[in-house]
Amino acid sequence: MRSLVRTDPVARPPRSRLIRLAVAGLVLALAAATVIAGRPVRGAEPKILLTPDEKAWLAEHKVVRVMVGTWPPFHFLDEDGQAQGLSLDYARQVLGELGLEMKTVPILWHDAFDSIQRFEKVDLLPSIARTPEREKVVNITQDYVSFPRVIFTRRDADFVGSLRDLYGKTVAVEQAFITQSLLERDHPEITLELAETTRNALEAVSLDQADAYVGNLAAGVFLIQRHGFVNLKVAAPTEFRVGNQAMGVRKDWPELASMIDKVLAKMTDAEHVALRKAALQVRFEYGIDVTEVLAWGGGVAGVLGFVIVVIVVWARRLGREIGERKQAEAALAEKTRELETFSAKLAKYLSPQIYEGIFSGERDTAIATERKKLTVCFADIQDFTKTTEHMEPEDLTALLNDFLTKMTDIALEHGATIDKYVGDAILVFFGDPTSRGVKEDALACVRMALAMQRRMADLRAKWLDMGTERPLHMRVGINTGFCNVGNFGSDQRVDYTIIGGEVNLAARLQSIAEPDGIVLAHETYVLVRDHIEAREMDPIRVKGISQAVRPYAIEGIFEDWDASERYIRQEREGMRLWVDLMRMSAGQRSATADALEDAARRLRAGEVPRERGQSNPHDGIQQTPRPRQLKS
Repeated sequence: MRSLVRTDPVARPPRSRLIRLAVAGLVLALAAATVIAGRPVRGAEPKILLTPDEKAWLAEHKVVRVMVGTWPPFHFLDEDGQAQGLSLDYARQVLGELGLEMKTVPILWHDAFDSIQRFEKVDLLPSIARTPEREKVVNITQDYVSFPRVIFTRRDADFVGSLRDLYGKTVAVEQAFITQSLLERDHPEITLELAETTRNALEAVSLDQADAYVGNLAAGVFLIQRHGFVNLKVAAPTEFRVGNQAMGVRKDWPELASMIDKVLAKMTDAEHVALRKAALQVRFEYGIDVTEVLAWGGGVAGVLGFVIVVIVVWARRLGREIGERKQAEAALAEKTRELETFSAKLAKYLSPQIYEGIFSGERDTAIATERKKLTVCFADIQDFTKTTEHMEPEDLTALLNDFLTKMTDIALEHGATIDKYVGDAILVFFGDPTSRGVKEDALACVRMALAMQRRMADLRAKWLDMGTERPLHMRVGINTGFCNVGNFGSDQRVDYTIIGGEVNLAARLQSIAEPDGIVLAHETYVLVRDHIEAREMDPIRVKGISQAVRPYAIEGIFEDWDASERYIRQEREGMRLWVDLMRMSAGQRSATADALEDAARRLRAGEVPRERGQSNPHDGIQQTPRPRQLKS
């Protein structure tokens, strides 16, 4: 048996033992400081009052399953396999006052948290940090203990004064602990190494597998002393608030959570001090001779004084850093609001596709153009000047803005790029900066124009009700062809636009359209003729185009017709059928029916036409195509 009194007056305790003693004193001092600073001194309070629901719950339940994890000094299994820890002591006392038996269940934290949500394995978590997400799935009691979250590093590591000094480095944290989510949210620049337990996290730092550990001060110091991590130290505090711990109760037992709150509320400060002192003192003084405590008390006091001074300095520095950070965050938030306001204003001067491309970095503002096949639409109000010459400027402005707003909404809905407003006219195009294909771009443009004309009917009724004397009618011209598109201008100012003869042709087609009409160029008509009904108009001459232009006036779109009344349309692989019943006489319908029946007979018979040069199996004669005569 080791003697309690030293016989060698010169002998001194080993340095490691002195360190353990200093650490033990530090944690005890912090625990006492937490109690003194956090709670006013109170006397004993009367026994708690239970509601009828709480009494009924107690009558039905006798045993509460409490998790025991691997988080000393709060809850853990000692060398003999006994459940120990400050949080378990609190749970044991609270449940004892309620007449409940506590059954401990050894289980890892993340398994326990999953199980309590399913009402399996455990009923109570003895320590849990409060978050809004956790409160949705677990009843969380009031806080009963708190310790700061700090940074632990190796003694030979570079100076670390805050979490920012760990950017680009690896930090070990416990998996599913609140510290993990706090670091992921506020410091994504830190690489996290997830550990099963706090001991695993500290081991990773001690073995140089991680640069630091961020966690609870009491848990870290306890494990450093208990497992001899002599190369680790407390390096710096964090900006996170003190880590408060509460108890977590399964969600379907709100009565138990309420009763635990009542017991905690009636506990005196003396009871709190006794629980914390017993849990921490017994664990930390394991293996320390009482004589050494007395002999080296002065040295420990000096160490503790130094540590307290360091903590005070840290606290003041942290306060300054928090203040500076708040000022920087406020300035950044103000700057962000200014940029968002500026961005929203700038967006009104650009088409959404161009705006998004510039701000995402996909598009440049350098002067550059490219040649693309686009579908261009030019929409203009007929005789706008004559129609509105007797209107007041304010009324005219309101009417024009209403027209442009509604037409712009429709254009953007269909994916158009808005080039510019020319008075009461709108120039838009499809095919740049994004394209769905030339045919799909043309069809989208036609559908947009039809939607615009339908909306104009609603606007005319609205404007007449507002007192407009003459109704307004819009004409639309659409053309498909190659244009130059891109940034035009100078080094000081650029304009994203399109130029070319195809743009002029769209404007010319608009001018020959009837009021409320839409006129297509021949190439656009060819692209969309399977979807629209159009009437060919007389050819027109356009300046800059040598041949006459064949325009087409849209009379409807197949989607708007009842197919059973007018059209028979079927499309399959290798087959395309389109029958316009209104255009056929009775004889033509009969002849068409005969042709379709003959086609059906051949399809059912499986007849396949011979390709040129293919032999006929019935006559065995090689069929050679006759050479084509070329015209001289």
